[in-house]
Amino acid sequence: MKVGSYMKKLEGKISIGRITSNIRTEDYVSITVTDKNSGCEAISATMELKQFAQAITGLGHVDCTFEFNDSGMIGKTRELTRSNIAP
Repeated sequence: MKVGSYMKKLEGKISIGRITSNIRTEDYVSITVTDKNSGCEAISATMELKQFAQAITGLGHVDCTFEFNDSGMIGKTRELTRSNIAP
């Protein structure tokens, strides 16, 4: 796939956290990407610690589970308007 033909360049923030849970048998890593303009979470991915370690040490393509925001809000600018309401 050519870069630029299907991909849109946006600014945002990435957050990586280790999640410890009594419900799941193993701890896991949660990765979220938030769009700067809209403030919406664009992608949320989870993977086991072992998979995360393999990914950041250069193993290449590692399996994960992810959700993406398909609302159409990503890349749009969030606008806040204030109105005065007279009594």
